[in-house]
Amino acid sequence: MCINTPVNTILGPLVAEDDRIATNLLEHVISENPNRMRIDVLSNHTNFSRVLYEYGFDLVSTPPVMTYNGMKLPERNGNLY
Repeated sequence: MCINTPVNTILGPLVAEDDRIATNLLEHVISENPNRMRIDVLSNHTNFSRVLYEYGFDLVSTPPVMTYNGMKLPERNGNLY
């Protein structure tokens, strides 16, 4: 669920059925990891983003998401955090 790098621990992506489950996963990971952490969150998860602010995460950047042949990808079900 995490990748440790020299700069920080990269968390995710989380796969959960809803914000509550994603938050439970987040709580478990941050309780076990004292390092600086980074998580990339899709913009449609606004409630989960608010939870991240409550846990002390800060918005650092909003990189563009780009795909090639993206129309061929299956429709997303909202479970990727």
